[in-house]
Amino acid sequence: MPLFCTSKWVLAACIFIAGTLSVEAAPGNFLNIAILELPPKYLADIPLKERGLLLRQLSEGPYFGDTRLDYQHGYLDYYSDGGEVNASCPFYLKLLKRPDGPPLVFVHMKKTHNGEKPAKEHTVVLERTSEGWVDVSAKVFPKKVDRTWYFRPLRRSPQVELAPRNKRTYSPEKCEALLTWNGKQFEWKGIPALAFTEDSDHYLYVFSEPNESLILNMGGSTYSTVAELKKAVAALPKGSHLELDLRDRSPLLLPLSDEKLKVRDFRKFCESHHVHLKVSTCADW
Repeated sequence: MPLFCTSKWVLAACIFIAGTLSVEAAPGNFLNIAILELPPKYLADIPLKERGLLLRQLSEGPYFGDTRLDYQHGYLDYYSDGGEVNASCPFYLKLLKRPDGPPLVFVHMKKTHNGEKPAKEHTVVLERTSEGWVDVSAKVFPKKVDRTWYFRPLRRSPQVELAPRNKRTYSPEKCEALLTWNGKQFEWKGIPALAFTEDSDHYLYVFSEPNESLILNMGGSTYSTVAELKKAVAALPKGSHLELDLRDRSPLLLPLSDEKLKVRDFRKFCESHHVHLKVSTCADW
């Protein structure tokens, strides 16, 4: 086992045992704390005594192409290939940054144990206090959110994709809403039913029907002209990853209201502003 992985895990375990985490703890350390400390009912019934083993195995991941645990983005996409720990189901865990304290912890059970009907307790936001972990879901989710839906937090951005579940199989349908974390609570935005995106920094969603001019959405703002779209892309931070979800459309043209923009020209424009463009014609969750 690489020495770096071992040291990182031992450090996490020491912090957990000593209970010396400060409110300014680094996101990576807080992710460790959440994995080690969360009560089993919030983390797929994984016994506390198995958390150290779980963290050690996940921390080895980057050396073997396993990206489930991501310290940089405070993110865990847990699913088991067998032989790890006794987890009742796969789950997502995502840190939600706050301006005035340690992050909150978002947890969502992707599937239910033994086909159990989804319940709101399978999607929670938790705060670590001096008295333990407190469920603050009611304070941070908009009232219209149905917590029995399927939630998919995005790795690199403070957004969560939502989809209703199939009433028979409980598997997710098309993504129908986005939740954006503003540092204190989630903000709701309904969107047309789409396939889940790949995990990029920014997304352009197609709004209109085939053979009509496109209306694109990025981060809650809409763009119907080439000028508007280019202005928005030029304002993105250098090094951003932008995904264009065309679904079943031609991957060659963007027929906006003022002109038809060739995708290859749009890619060159993105590159000139140090934005990495990925084009998906059939994005899948």
